[in-house]
Amino acid sequence: MTNSTPYELICNAFATSTVGLAIRSAHDRALYANPALEKLFGRSRAELEAVRLAEFYHPDDRERSHMLFSRLQAGEIPAYSNTVRLLHKDGRAVWVINELSALRDERGEIIHTVSLFHDISASKETEADAARKTALLQATLDTMGTAYAVYSEDMRLLRYNSMFEKLFDYPADFLYAGIPVQELFRFRARRGDYGPGEVEAIVERRFAEASFLNERSGEHRLTTGKSYIHHRKSLPGGGCVTTYVETTEQRNAEERLRQSQKMEAVGQLTGGVAHDFNNLLAVMLGNLELLREQLVLDSEARQTIETIHAAGERGARLTQQLLSFSRRQPLNPRPLDVADHVLGLTGLLRRTLGENIEIEFAADENTGLCRADDSQLDTAIINLCLNSRDAMLDGGTLRISTGRRSIAEA
Repeated sequence: MTNSTPYELICNAFATSTVGLAIRSAHDRALYANPALEKLFGRSRAELEAVRLAEFYHPDDRERSHMLFSRLQAGEIPAYSNTVRLLHKDGRAVWVINELSALRDERGEIIHTVSLFHDISASKETEADAARKTALLQATLDTMGTAYAVYSEDMRLLRYNSMFEKLFDYPADFLYAGIPVQELFRFRARRGDYGPGEVEAIVERRFAEASFLNERSGEHRLTTGKSYIHHRKSLPGGGCVTTYVETTEQRNAEERLRQSQKMEAVGQLTGGVAHDFNNLLAVMLGNLELLREQLVLDSEARQTIETIHAAGERGARLTQQLLSFSRRQPLNPRPLDVADHVLGLTGLLRRTLGENIEIEFAADENTGLCRADDSQLDTAIINLCLNSRDAMLDGGTLRISTGRRSIAEA
């Protein structure tokens, strides 16, 4: 080996190299291919010599390779490097970097082309595996109920999930990796999320706070009606991770609970008052009955007693409705004429709904009877009417009708 000529050394180096080498004669298309090239293509030198090597490129890579080779032939570039996929004989694709240069004569005509093929399949597989893991992580984060965002040391948005976009109602295509955090502040300042003030002054203040405070937590409410709690954690190498837990539904549920507790308190108070009032009415009506039976009354006095008795009965019916509202009356289902029952309830409804709600009632003569607890039926109708009233902020007409309907089985 010590007596080998430089030519022999070069030939031996290429023969043992892991880099594929192809030297093509422009005159007779003769091809020199080293073993590494034959291994990359999965074909012998004779098979490779019979066609252009580009014929074994992936179809999606041939157009760019042809364009670069045409520029090389025209003398526009002395050489080029291109990433392509070789179609191995066994059907798999082999990723390579192809470096191609031309040897020219004194007239500038190409006499040989020299191609080097570096196998990068392993690094491509590593990239693909990393991309798959990144996609899996992103998909996992997108299914989280918590919004998150990662910011760089110079306060640019690096990563975020779909909940982050949804929580702050950013427009489509507004966010992108690398967007300065000032743009996020500016969008929200214009919307009024940070309260009144000059937009750029708000952006400057928010950026200063975001840049110098290491860790922060707090609860906020957006002008969109959403509320959230955010937690910020600084990263060792700079930047930070911020999570945003939306509390809108929780706050709404708490408000509904408070309203329910208020209604429960009102119901308990109403039930207590109605119960005491019912006892008083019972005494009054009982004494009226005794007066009618034991005293000899002239027509005028008897009319007065009847008027008082009728008023007492109306008071008793009202008391029963109040007890029904407070749910302190036991269930007593019985056949009811729905039309007559609803008609008798309209007086209470007018007093309950207020003067700005006009009530119209229409009854189908074929409505018939239904088996129900009259108190519970009253409660259901009253609740429906209250919901309707709440939907008519400026007042309006509430139409109530009864009729027969067939409900198909689910």
